[in-house]
Amino acid sequence: MNEGEGHRNGKWTRRYPPGVDRDIFVFVFFLALSFSFWYLNGLSKVIENTIRYPVRYINPPRDRVLASDMPPRLEMELRGPGYSILKLRLSGSRAPVIIDMSKIDFRVLRNRKLPDLQYILTADLNESFRHQLRADFSIVTIKPDTLFFRFDRLITKKVPVIAEVEVVTGPEFFVKGTPEAVPDSVYITGPAPAVDTVNFIKTRVKRFTGVSESFSSSVQIAGSRDFSISERRARVAINIERFTEARMELPVKIVNKPDSIDIKLFPDEVTVRALVAVSDYQGFFDSNIQVVVDLSVLRTVNTDKLPVSVVNVPAYARSVVFSPQELDYIIEPVRR
Repeated sequence: MNEGEGHRNGKWTRRYPPGVDRDIFVFVFFLALSFSFWYLNGLSKVIENTIRYPVRYINPPRDRVLASDMPPRLEMELRGPGYSILKLRLSGSRAPVIIDMSKIDFRVLRNRKLPDLQYILTADLNESFRHQLRADFSIVTIKPDTLFFRFDRLITKKVPVIAEVEVVTGPEFFVKGTPEAVPDSVYITGPAPAVDTVNFIKTRVKRFTGVSESFSSSVQIAGSRDFSISERRARVAINIERFTEARMELPVKIVNKPDSIDIKLFPDEVTVRALVAVSDYQGFFDSNIQVVVDLSVLRTVNTDKLPVSVVNVPAYARSVVFSPQELDYIIEPVRR
């Protein structure tokens, strides 16, 4: 037996929830039915309604890019059958109308302060919008009534790619040289004000750990919303070598010595040590590295010791240290 039904005197009768009078129930049912008919009848009548509809802008002029912030929605006042406008309201967020800038005859704003500004009257878009919406209503007005456009010149520029990688090598290994990206440069295309300020472009940071041999890896190039990039990824080559310590004793070279004196240094040799790749070991000894003492410091500073500096150190040498870092000295007049 279904809820709300019962058997009385051999007949089935309808039972209503407790506290609900049968007449009230019937009244509410016919009221809802009447409202439905009234609403459906109203949808067939001509009404006016306002809707904020999404819009998309395409096809800017050749070699130009849209630089102004355009409104993402336009407010349209519509007049037509209620059912047609209701249908539009239900689908408006999914199907934007298109403003094709290649088909627009722009008007130039005669303003010295805004020489690059162009505009169109949105009333001129009525027919295009009605055709796109495939609706049997009319567009009474569109707000704003004017759309302003500013375009920047579109340029292309070649810039180098810098590999942004962090490499943690295993014991007794290090990265030799600078990681190289292939391609080593890319073309960027965008508005002139944005592209002119870019002198290089980096890859996204990528970290490698426990590395003990040379390798290459594909790395994403960091993008930008201001311009497009001809390549999305680059292959970064990283050269890993075993390192060793190179050590040598070098005589001290004296510079800026007055002709009127002689000077003796103690000691007259300095020990230089550096970490170099095994393949650069012999080259380190053949390099033009020098230990120098500059006597011009004696003109301004009264000191008991002379500071030592090491010059012409090869770029591949790391952790360069030398000892001693200061030298004792004795100055003697030149014997004539």
